[in-house]
Amino acid sequence: MQNQMTPIFIVHASAGSVMLLSGLVAMLAKKANKYHRMAGKIYLVAAALVSITGFTIAIQKNNQFLIATSVFVLYMVMSGYRSLYLKQLYKDVKAMPMDWLIIAFASLATVGLLLLGVLSILKGNNGGIVPLTFGIISATFIRRDILKFTKGPVEKKHWLYNHIRGMVGSYIAGLTAFLAVNAGFISHNFSLLVWLSPTAIGVPLIIYWTRKYKTKSDDLSKELGLKIRTNAAHQNQ
Repeated sequence: MQNQMTPIFIVHASAGSVMLLSGLVAMLAKKANKYHRMAGKIYLVAAALVSITGFTIAIQKNNQFLIATSVFVLYMVMSGYRSLYLKQLYKDVKAMPMDWLIIAFASLATVGLLLLGVLSILKGNNGGIVPLTFGIISATFIRRDILKFTKGPVEKKHWLYNHIRGMVGSYIAGLTAFLAVNAGFISHNFSLLVWLSPTAIGVPLIIYWTRKYKTKSDDLSKELGLKIRTNAAHQNQ
């Protein structure tokens, strides 16, 4: 344990504790109030520190799973944060180069997670289910972001749904990585139920919160279709 107590490990462990605590406060606090926003800002900084330091430590230890997971966490939290600045994406706001750069790095990490998961399973290590699950989730989110940036969102509250997915998704990944480090992951001696429990609990929460804020007037396709028909009617008069 003494060999692990390097400055970067101390920063990583401390930021991880702050990330898990502030993330929990942000999820439990009433949305959009000062406590939610304050906890969210702390969570953003802590998650970024966890990702950067975790990536460095994983490189030193040649831990492919934690390398890819660190990038995945950073992608999810940055995607969730950036969505707050893309509320008007369905109007005249465009995705910034930063947004595309985030997707590019996340795509590389996603490929790594998928490969690691498939290869681990082929070698008889059922632990590969964890990176494979993360890879599939990440690929789904990346596809959604690309379509949203190129063709525009189909929902007015797209930014809110993406914010929820990004923040809660990064929390799920961070908690899973924490469990992985502290229970000796990437070995045959682990409980698959333990590793997948954050995902099993977190994903239904994402679905619940997303549906909670959805309204019938949120579908942009109907609104845009109405505008097109209205404009065509005016032109024919």
